[in-house]
Amino acid sequence: MNWFIDRNTPEPLKEFFRLNGQPCVHANEVDWGELPNGKLVDRLYAEGHRVIVTHDKIFAVDEARNRLLKLYEVAVVIICRKPKPHDRFRLLGF
Repeated sequence: MNWFIDRNTPEPLKEFFRLNGQPCVHANEVDWGELPNGKLVDRLYAEGHRVIVTHDKIFAVDEARNRLLKLYEVAVVIICRKPKPHDRFRLLGF
């Protein structure tokens, strides 16, 4: 399974995956970090990535990107910090 680590996710996570035998690419390695979410999903799928790791909570609610994820069957892992009270509504929407 090929993992893609988004630009807002710490690069040391890349080393964790690699040390555990998981192929992965960090956005900083391929210069895709500035692509909008929908185009990023297109590119990732074309390059063989099937899991996106991100801190981007907006990634969870972008409707156009959601349609692409269903079309391509790409999974998204959103790394969250300990929720704050104002995050409750965003998480409920997810």
